[in-house]
Amino acid sequence: MRLPPQRGWAEPAVRLAVTGWRARAESSAPARVAAALRGPGRRAAWRRHAIRRLATGVVGGAAVWVGLGMVTPHTEESGRTVVTAAVDMPVGHRLRPDDVQARRVGDSGIPSAALTDPQACVGRVTTSMVAAGEVLTAARIQTAAVVAGLGSAHRAIHLPLTDPAAATLVRAGDRVDVIGIADGRIVAADLVVVAVDQQADDGGALALTAAPNSGVVLSVPVSQVGELTRAALGDTPTAGVHLALRPASSLS
Repeated sequence: MRLPPQRGWAEPAVRLAVTGWRARAESSAPARVAAALRGPGRRAAWRRHAIRRLATGVVGGAAVWVGLGMVTPHTEESGRTVVTAAVDMPVGHRLRPDDVQARRVGDSGIPSAALTDPQACVGRVTTSMVAAGEVLTAARIQTAAVVAGLGSAHRAIHLPLTDPAAATLVRAGDRVDVIGIADGRIVAADLVVVAVDQQADDGGALALTAAPNSGVVLSVPVSQVGELTRAALGDTPTAGVHLALRPASSLS
């Protein structure tokens, strides 16, 4: 015998569950915020107005930020084009077209005497070792002025100095004595300075710092080239030379 289905006995429980869920939903944070924004009251209207103003400010600020990013120049574009070494080169290397290249360099990495024309460097001879990527200057390659006036009995040679700051005390045309560090004797006297790695700045004041490998190019009699080279570049721990600037009265 089948019993008729019982209807209505579960309806109070269902209504109770739905009521509880609705109460919990209405008590949640999003529901409370939504309720605070609804309605015709003055406070709800003020809150809606504040939210609209905040959203407008955020959108406007984002638009300004994007616009400034489009018109502000990139810092890597500053600088200028100079001549740099494409490969490592030893002293006395005659430059070929593929040894040099024009490259844009930031202002902070450009020496005051940087060269700007790669074609003008071709055929010149390096006066010191040059590393790949190094900005070429007049002191790094032999220009026409370096060998001008050298007779057959003299040679122009580059001497690195034990104290690089000494290069900041002399200029092309000065006369110097070369002193050996090992024993303090004068290795060569009354030599003419042809070029200096570290030059004075445009204002005429002496530079306060020098590169670690700073040196000078001197006009040296052929008979003294070997001894001077051994004193400056010998493989002994005491090898090295220093300069003594001769007074102006000794100039011929």
